Amino acid sequence: MAGHSDTPFEPGTDELIARNATYAASFSDEHLSVAPAKHQAIVACMDSRMTEDALKANLEAELGIKPWWALASFTDPYADTLQSMRRLELSPFIPHKQHVRGFVYDVDTGLLHEVELEE
Repeated sequence: MAGHSDTPFEPGTDELIARNATYAASFSDEHLSVAPAKHQAIVACMDSRMTEDALKANLEAELGIKPWWALASFTDPYADTLQSMRRLELSPFIPHKQHVRGFVYDVDTGLLHEVELEE
């Protein structure tokens, strides 16, 4: 699996809970509405550097069963983001399609690069 190291896995849940406690200590937005105020949705994906076959093989070796679900892996994050944007454009559940935008996060620079939806 790409990025695999010999360092044992350590769950980071305790760190997330501690950070949440710090955030909540200064939280002033009590009784928030369950409706999203900004009416925005963010769709994110997993690391594109994973190889699907290798991951499934590793899971099968560790668990004794190959996953039945597809990872929908990709090699080109720009092409995959564009495809996802097109799917949203075709969705009957997205009312404001003129506002769909896509970005690729650059793991080397930390910058977001916008993916243009071709007309």
